[in-house]
Amino acid sequence: MVNINRRYTSWNLPFPRRGILFLVFALIACGGIFAQQLTVAVSRFDIIGEISKEDADGVTDLFMSELVTNGAVRVVDRNSFDRILQEMKFQASDWADKNKVAQLGKALNADSIIRGMVMTLGNKTVISSTILDINTAQILAASSTSMNAMNEVFTKLPVLVKEMSTNLQQLKTRNANLTVAISPFDIRSGLSADEANAIIEMFIAELAADGTVKVVDRNSFDKIVQEMRFQVSDWSDDNKVAQLGRALNANSIVRGTMMSFAGQIVITATIMDINTAQQLLSSTLRMETVGEVFDKLPTFVYDMTHPVYEVGQKGPAGGLIFYDKGIYSDGWRYLEAAPADIGYYDTVGHPRDGNWATIYEIVWNQRVADVPGTKVEVGTGKQNTAIIVKFGGTAASYCVRYDFGGFKDWFLPSIDELALMYQNLYQRGLGNFVKDRSYWSSSFDQVKSSYSQTSRYDYAYAMFLSFSGNGSKGESGSVTSGLKVRAIRQF
Repeated sequence: MVNINRRYTSWNLPFPRRGILFLVFALIACGGIFAQQLTVAVSRFDIIGEISKEDADGVTDLFMSELVTNGAVRVVDRNSFDRILQEMKFQASDWADKNKVAQLGKALNADSIIRGMVMTLGNKTVISSTILDINTAQILAASSTSMNAMNEVFTKLPVLVKEMSTNLQQLKTRNANLTVAISPFDIRSGLSADEANAIIEMFIAELAADGTVKVVDRNSFDKIVQEMRFQVSDWSDDNKVAQLGRALNANSIVRGTMMSFAGQIVITATIMDINTAQQLLSSTLRMETVGEVFDKLPTFVYDMTHPVYEVGQKGPAGGLIFYDKGIYSDGWRYLEAAPADIGYYDTVGHPRDGNWATIYEIVWNQRVADVPGTKVEVGTGKQNTAIIVKFGGTAASYCVRYDFGGFKDWFLPSIDELALMYQNLYQRGLGNFVKDRSYWSSSFDQVKSSYSQTSRYDYAYAMFLSFSGNGSKGESGSVTSGLKVRAIRQF
């Protein structure tokens, strides 16, 4: 049984925000973002499988509308795009010609083009989209989604556009060393050509969205393979493979197979160095039915492009891995704790002798039901932190600002994430935690004032974990509680 202790203490109101100053900073920030925007032209989405042209055109139009609403990129007018396509006599086959694509982009005054697919796979409809750099033929950002019925497009498309925009915004923070070209997967048995093509499109979108590698547009690959008269037998010729890579401006190539084997559908993919012909990374996906690809493909791609970690090992940022959920989903598989505690501050940002921190907040003239709540489960700390930061929570804010190991995606752990740190690191003598002290979490309860039923204050009592005894949980609203803070990240 976990012990829950409350400590009710005095509260201080946060200072009001300066509206004019906030507006100035907002305008500056928006101006900076606007200056970095891409100008994109949106091509009509292509079709794979049993999709009508009317449905594909409808998806294209809705996608463009959502893209404009999202505001992450500037969008070229649909009529201008169609008119210039006709004037240039641009054909579907021309997408594989870098020079023609670049000319199209210049004519449209665009620096990138969005291409999309509407596909059927199993009993689902799949939509994928990629933002393609017109000069390098590299995919800048990508996203895909699946639907049980076409009417789900109204809820799924906004999410797809948001994910692609997020991937695009994170592009500058990525340090992808590999530039890969995707070879058409060999289909041996068990899948139709449409199913295989749909899976490859989803694979490319997932690989590009992951950001670990740069991805060359598939059409460029097909075009150059034809021009070089590259044959299947040429894969064993190191010189020819190297020539192909240089022509694609890539340093590696992904090859794959799809087959029916031992009663299962098996997909393999390998990243091969074009100069040494060595296999750099690989992954295998096994499925009972093709419909399992929607749940299993993200982990398949993640395992191919990321090293495998064990709890207690050093992570990418130089911290310690303290949790592995076993699969890649919702954008992460591992949780990594920073190697040391970070600074300690009170609610208005004043240091407390290097030993103080708080995440609680008073919400002025609000009912508990009006304030978004946090959660306690593993995987919720990042969202908890975002909620707390909006209400001015100081420890959460400093976790968000934390910059260590080349990463800036740190956050304050939920209470259950904190418990895993206690179990998997502290109890094993790892992590440099302070003995017999407590640590703040990003989980908190919201309770009404205990001294007055008519009070205008709703209190948020932060949950903490004691790193002593059996790791008991507690709650506090104290400004001067001597609690520590340890940031974590997920990847």
